Parts: sequence; C-alpha cells; structure tokens
Amino acid sequence: GVDGDERIWATADDGSGPSIWLLLAAWRRAASIVVVDLELDSEAKLELLDRLRPAAVWFSDDEYGMLGSSVVPPWVDLRSIRRALVDTEETEGASSFVAAFGAALVPVFALDELGVVAGWPAGHEGQADATTAHPTPGVQVAVVGGDGTELPPGEVGDVAVRSDAPTLFSGYAGREGRSRSAGWFRFGWRGAWTAEGTLRIESRSTGEVEPVGASVDLPAPELADEPVPEEHVAAEPEPAALGWRARRGAERARREEERAAE
Repeated sequence: GVDGDERIWATADDGSGPSIWLLLAAWRRAASIVVVDLELDSEAKLELLDRLRPAAVWFSDDEYGMLGSSVVPPWVDLRSIRRALVDTEETEGASSFVAAFGAALVPVFALDELGVVAGWPAGHEGQADATTAHPTPGVQVAVVGGDGTELPPGEVGDVAVRSDAPTLFSGYAGREGRSRSAGWFRFGWRGAWTAEGTLRIESRSTGEVEPVGASVDLPAPELADEPVPEEHVAAEPEPAALGWRARRGAERARREEERAAE
C-alpha cells in the first residue's frame, strides 16, 4: 500500500523476516524505508513522524499504544499515515493509534517460511479489520478439515499452503530443487474463508512452527506442456572450478592450441 516516492517507517529488527519482506516490497515499489537507530520518547517520535510524512507505519503493539495515548502537540500533523500494519494477534495498542490519528488498521499474515501470505491491497484500507486479509497473489491457500478436504466458507479448519508457492523457503523444496507441486503444508494456523473470499484467522501457533505435510483434496491446476529436454552432454569443468595447478595447465594447453591454429 505504499507507492513510489512514499515512505514507510518500520521498527522490525534488522535481519528478521519482516525486515526482509519489507526491503523486497519497497525495492519493487521504489518506495523508501525509514530506519531510525535512536531511542526516542513518544513526543520526539511524533515530531519525527510529522517531519518524515510516512504513508504507512509498522510498529510493535506497545509502540502503537505509547503513541496512541500521547498528548499530540498542535503543530504535529500525521494525516499522511494511511496504514498502520500489524502482524500479531495483539492489536489493542494499534487500535488506539488508528483511533487517535485516523489511519487504517491493516493486518498482515506472514511466516518466516513463506513471507506475507495475506494482507490488504491499497484502496481497501477502510474495509480492513484485525482478523481477515486477502491471500497474496501467487500463494494458493486452502482451509481443510481433518480428512484433508477443503471446507466451505464459514467452517474453521487448518490453513494449508500449496508447496509450489513462489515465496516458499527453498529448504522445503523437493529433490534437485524442484518444487513439490502436488504437496501442501499446514503451518499451525486455524482459520476459515469468509463469504467475501477473505481469509479469517482464528488462531496462530506461537513460537517455532514446523510445517506439516497435508494431503488436500483439491483439483490440481492444469499444467502446460513442457518442452522435451535436450540431450545432456557432460561438459568439462571450467578452469575456475579447478585447483591452481590444474588451472595453470589448462591455460597452457589453451595457448598451445591457439598457437597451433595460427
């Protein structure tokens, strides 16, 4: 929801999943990320927000609560903030922030193994609430029962993600790096589809999540005909892949061949 030349201020730890997702998203949109390596009180942070004019912020719930309960100086104008992102079930502080400054509370469902699974696209902030989100394009999501069949809207079950999702961590790919296109993973979430086609999360596992394979009874997408692979011919290793003695010998042989050709 941040356009080119706009800013987002986030306080995610450097190197964490959220910081990497944010870096890639801002890079793609030509947006700017604000990183503030300072310990600021609420008044100083409000004044810095007024000067930076971010279109979106992504703080912890405690940080949201601190700002939402602060006395705002009359010269501080935070109307530039359209979106206040949250990625946990704790939204009390974020709710006070959006009530104080008129931003929209925008939930993000994300996992370290997959990145952002669901969120709210730009222009729909006013419809967002803290428990539902739209699946991210390219990430196929299903809500399944104990027997592995998809459940109709309104019924709560396990949230499963198809294993050929383009953002899935490569460590879960099949042999030879080929994605297991027929597989599904359950990540410990419980949820349901709404009648409007959004994903509602009832509960999320806490702590470390170990993906569990699932056999989801859904029709597989039709696959395009793949070209017949050409006959593979083993190639000689490049000199750079050899030891220094072998590289020197290969270089000498190459020069001799060049002289013979002349």
